Amino acid sequence: GTTSDIFYTYEDVGTEMIFFTPYRIIASNYHREAGGLRDLKNLRAAADIDSFHALLKKRKVDTLLVCPVYHPRFFKQGAELPAWLQPVEGLTFYRNGGNMPLLLRVTP
Repeated sequence: GTTSDIFYTYEDVGTEMIFFTPYRIIASNYHREAGGLRDLKNLRAAADIDSFHALLKKRKVDTLLVCPVYHPRFFKQGAELPAWLQPVEGLTFYRNGGNMPLLLRVTP
């Protein structure tokens, strides 16, 4: 399409995403947007999934790339996801099994 997704992911991979993809990145270790880095910290520390969702809405995030091991409170392996999160199916690396990152679409 003519617009790209806005991703939430971890700041450690932000640089690679900026370089290798057309996506808008809120913050990474080398990004100068202090508010974005603060919001990433707040997302990791969110008290519950509703607070997490509110922060995603604030940043207009429509795609999540999350690691269940890194963010186990909300994204445990096999955990039921809230209705506003939809898994993106068909990714090649999902066929490998184990603790894989999750690619999720955020619906309003």
